[in-house]
Amino acid sequence: MVVLCRGHGHAFTVYPPGYAPYTRKTLVAVAPDGCVLRRSESTGEQPDNARWEATLFEAALDAAAGKAWRPQGAAFTTAKWRTQQRHIEQCLNLFALTPVHQRQRHEVAELIGVAHVDLQQAAQQITKASGYRQRGAAVQKVLNQLQPRASLPADLLRCGAVAGMWAEPMFL
Repeated sequence: MVVLCRGHGHAFTVYPPGYAPYTRKTLVAVAPDGCVLRRSESTGEQPDNARWEATLFEAALDAAAGKAWRPQGAAFTTAKWRTQQRHIEQCLNLFALTPVHQRQRHEVAELIGVAHVDLQQAAQQITKASGYRQRGAAVQKVLNQLQPRASLPADLLRCGAVAGMWAEPMFL
């Protein structure tokens, strides 16, 4: 929703809880009040992976499991395949797993509560020649270390700002 402040003459966009600018998927599954949702462990899936279903991170988790979002045949021309690659790249940027200044990686590590050395090691495993599975596995390593907490959606939004993916978020 775009909101206009008539008193100041400025417009801004309000995103639903869990969403980030320019994304069509949530970063974290949250209730309407912004509380992080936790999946039941009775779903039969890995609890760490189940909580990331239908989020931006689903593409990376599928990649780590070897599930390509493409039909048989012309792999690099399908829209789903390109979407999976784009989502994986966004996840890598969000967690500072791409070539970045160490200060940026350290700031992301502090925001998400993951040891800087763990982010550094995950980033070092990714090269230009890395396939989608390896890139997805690097994201999965970070996701497995994230603890569900009330501040997680806001912390992930701040990581996106640190990565230059969007402006510093304001919370109302």
